[in-house]
Amino acid sequence: MQQTFTPSVMPAVVNQSPMNNSWFTGVNDFLTMGLDSWMKVEQINAAKDSGKMGQQELANTVETPNPSYPNPAAALQAKMGQGLQIGVGTLSAAVVGVVVLYWLTRK
Repeated sequence: MQQTFTPSVMPAVVNQSPMNNSWFTGVNDFLTMGLDSWMKVEQINAAKDSGKMGQQELANTVETPNPSYPNPAAALQAKMGQGLQIGVGTLSAAVVGVVVLYWLTRK
């Protein structure tokens, strides 16, 4: 005769856990609320732009390139030149230092 063990109390699943569907429902509700809020903001902005004042503002706004924006290639070239000056200065200081130490040790 084989006996089977049946627990008298079944383990309870926590209400808000990944093992329960309500946890996934909560996450889905949170994501849905965020997406709905973002869509409402976009709809409000679209309504503002489509109105008479928004269209007038778009028509009167002049878009010009920013003249103070540097050319990336020229900025990189200037930084490379500065780096070369620092490197040459450091190397020449090291060479002069070695020559001075050699001269002092010979006497």
